[in-house]
Amino acid sequence: MSDCANWNRTPISIPAIAGHFKKVRLRAQILRLSQADFGIAEIAEHVGKSYNLVRATFHRWQKEGYAGLADHYEHHGRKAVVTEEIEAFMKEKLCEARTWTCAQLAEVVAERYEVKVGPEGIRKRLGALGYSWKKGRFVPEKRPSDEQLNEHKAALETLKRGQVRDA
Repeated sequence: MSDCANWNRTPISIPAIAGHFKKVRLRAQILRLSQADFGIAEIAEHVGKSYNLVRATFHRWQKEGYAGLADHYEHHGRKAVVTEEIEAFMKEKLCEARTWTCAQLAEVVAERYEVKVGPEGIRKRLGALGYSWKKGRFVPEKRPSDEQLNEHKAALETLKRGQVRDA
């Protein structure tokens, strides 16, 4: 194998790819090595991929140019049930002055949009949208008055001592 340490001596002008996926960076590296006059077998050995993958990368580059570096798919797997319209609806509901559970949101979404989505799907989507939450619990809206506090303290004392009998 030739010296691969200086593969960078005549770099091909590829736009900055720091934020791209691993495969895109690999394709760019293969093209740079090719530009540095390394053969297909040497490049395959250097990057740890097969001879055929390196050839396929060259063919993509020749056929599509810069567009050939990118992946040709946007999404893997099943299409999302929760659309942008449903997301906007959920955001609107969450802005209301009430507490929502994922099960309640799933039920409202199912009724309005006639889609089947469970509480777990709602939870995951809310997390992806940046929402966070804690376990719901009752919290009074305002501090009770002194009169209410005295009544409750008296009731507690009565319960501790036992029931008062009217004589």
